[in-house]
Amino acid sequence: MLLVLVVLLAAGCSLGGDDQPSPSAEAFRFPSWLDETYTDGKITIRYPSDWTRGRSDRFGDYVDDATKITAAFVGIRYLPRREYASHAEFADLAAKLLRPPSGRGTTLEYTQAARIGGRLGVEASIIWAADEDSPLGPKMSVYGVELDSGEVAILIFAAENRTNHAGEFGWIKRSITWRLGG
Repeated sequence: MLLVLVVLLAAGCSLGGDDQPSPSAEAFRFPSWLDETYTDGKITIRYPSDWTRGRSDRFGDYVDDATKITAAFVGIRYLPRREYASHAEFADLAAKLLRPPSGRGTTLEYTQAARIGGRLGVEASIIWAADEDSPLGPKMSVYGVELDSGEVAILIFAAENRTNHAGEFGWIKRSITWRLGG
C-alpha cells in the first residue's frame, strides 16, 4: 500500500485532485482595447478608450465611436416600469422612443427573446430611416431588460455599418454586468 501511495505522489497525483483548480486555468480577461468603463449604479459596460461619452434625450447616456468611417454607439436609458406585454408591443415602444425627428421613421426587422448581461429580455432590430433620400439608415438592436426594481433598461446598439462594429459590440455585450437588486 505504501508503494502505491509513493507512486501516486511521484506521478503528481493526489487523492481528491479533481477538486483542485488546474494550474493552467486562467481567469477570463477582456481584450486590452476594452479599457474604459461606464457605470450608472445599475449597469456597467466596458468600451474602447477612443470612444466618447455623451447624453441625449432620445438615446440616454451613450458611448460612441466617431473614429471609423461609419459611426456607432451604445445608448442606455430607463423606463420607470414595463410598458409592453409582448415582443410586438416592445418593438412598437422601441420604434416610438427612437423615431427620428425628421424623415420616414423606423422599420422593424425582427423581434426575439434575448439574453444580455446574463438577464433575459427582448430584442427588436430596427432600421432607422434618416430621410426620404436615404430610406435605410443605421440599424439598431434595441434590448429591453426588466430590472428587479421594476424599471426597464433600454439598451441601444446602433451602427451605420454593423460589420465595422460587430466585434466591438460583441465584446461590449459580453462585458455587461448588472447591479444585484437593480
